[in-house]
Amino acid sequence: MTGYSERMNQAKGNGEFAKASALVVSYQGMVETVQWAAGLVGLDVPPLVAQFLCGVAVAVVAMVVRRVRNRKKNVGRP
Repeated sequence: MTGYSERMNQAKGNGEFAKASALVVSYQGMVETVQWAAGLVGLDVPPLVAQFLCGVAVAVVAMVVRRVRNRKKNVGRP
């Protein structure tokens, strides 16, 4: 996880490119965190597997957020 905060600081700024860069940097940080956590347990996780796991996690979070928002819209309906 070395250099994560440095890349995040570089990605800050104005414009769409900076927003996209910050998103990529945060995703890369998430991948590095998965690899670091696996290293604590003694596992060697390739970057492609870590990216897949992060993609699954992002998809699950998006699904849960969508369900929670829909539940709020349906309050009071039979």
